[in-house]
Amino acid sequence: HKPIIQNMVGIHQGDGLYFQQPGTPNQVYYDIYSNVHYGYVARAIGYPRSMIEVAPTLGTGDTGVTDVGDLITVAAGIDMFEKYGTDMTEAQFNQALGETIEKLASAKKAGEDVSLKFGYK
Repeated sequence: HKPIIQNMVGIHQGDGLYFQQPGTPNQVYYDIYSNVHYGYVARAIGYPRSMIEVAPTLGTGDTGVTDVGDLITVAAGIDMFEKYGTDMTEAQFNQALGETIEKLASAKKAGEDVSLKFGYK
């Protein structure tokens, strides 16, 4: 689905694939949203956390390379479902996403390979 999104918006590489987190100097890679969605939906339909978290690391041709950022964002989706269920509000989502981006920033500062940029566009 990511190539479809890239074609839809006409951006295939570079800074255009990063989105500014409002009110912060953090720019997140566009796949954060699909990773969070994957974790949330997979947990909502009943898959166990362990299965959801290991699936992206299996290295199928369609999933690409899994980095620490992918693991953080998939776990965030799982956590959102476990905490809020299907009644999550927009405010709760935004708060959880902000916390997730802070985890990404901490991992990046610790030297992990995370698709996050610091600074404003």
